Amino acid sequence: MSHSLFAPSLKTKLATGAALLGAATLITAAILYLGMSEVARRLDTALASETRMARYSSLSTQAATFLVVATETIQTGQPAEVRADRLATVTGPIRETFARLQGDVEAAVGQARSLGLDEQSRYGTQSLGLARMEALMEHTLDALSADTSDRDQLRAQVDAFASGFDPLLNQAVNTEVRFRNAILGQIEDLRRRLARTALVIGALTVPLVLGFYFWLIRPQFRRLDQLRHAARQIGQEDFAVSLPESDPDEIGQLYSETNRMAAALEARRAEVQAEWARLNEVIAER
Repeated sequence: MSHSLFAPSLKTKLATGAALLGAATLITAAILYLGMSEVARRLDTALASETRMARYSSLSTQAATFLVVATETIQTGQPAEVRADRLATVTGPIRETFARLQGDVEAAVGQARSLGLDEQSRYGTQSLGLARMEALMEHTLDALSADTSDRDQLRAQVDAFASGFDPLLNQAVNTEVRFRNAILGQIEDLRRRLARTALVIGALTVPLVLGFYFWLIRPQFRRLDQLRHAARQIGQEDFAVSLPESDPDEIGQLYSETNRMAAALEARRAEVQAEWARLNEVIAER
């Protein structure tokens, strides 16, 4: 009796099954959304690294142009004013590239921290390297703009710029390569984790759906078939209906009501038959 009092109704069973399936769907969607958002964030970081590498490539080209112009003005014996004017045309873009790279490096430090990458110290070193490259260029520019015609001294300044600038630039590029590779490695690792998660969710969803069908849907169809068969019997005036005892849910209540209705109709038919029998006896006596 206590079991029947606390047995869940059909609505509760259906709501529970729908809630479980809905929760599985929402969890799957949330995992995929968060995973794809994380992949997109890392892709943006990798693209930012590629942009910095492109700026370093431009800086290398600009520095090479600076060296060519400086060497040409020295070899042709140009005065200080002409050297300064010629070099001003190439130093402007270099300064702009330095400014953009400094901003990019500052942003990269924040990106590395948010992604849990141990790259902050490297980018701090890279920022110092950029400052040293810029200072080296300005020092060389000041030396080439000085009022002197000593070609050996000027060539020494240019050689010092070339020998000091390239190692710093290579170090910065190598830092970017390591950072980009670390990001791409994280993306690949995240892709594998998302694939494993999708497989696990799929493996869990299949038994959940099968359990929902075999535990709830299929038994209710079988009970409804019995109820339909009983209704057909009653429609054919066959009141010998005896639906089995079942769960006290909505369909179970229909079972009980159908049994009572069939019993009442059978009793009423018996009463009518008895009345007809008595009536026939009265008629026969008269």
